[in-house]
Amino acid sequence: MENDQSVIDKKNSEFIAKIFERKREFHRTQARLPIEEKMKILIELQKIAVTIRPNEMKNGQPRQVWQIN
Repeated sequence: MENDQSVIDKKNSEFIAKIFERKREFHRTQARLPIEEKMKILIELQKIAVTIRPNEMKNGQPRQVWQIN
């Protein structure tokens, strides 16, 4: 008979395995996106970064968000 701790450890390891599998699947899905979609995501991340640290400098210049038409 398993003790409570071993049951908890087993459930935790199963839960962690599911998390990592979902993470792998997310990355596979992201890798299959067209380059245009990846660029849109990158620009959104740049916008977020600028709002978090609006005065941060990079190479002596303020951070900028790419403007792609």
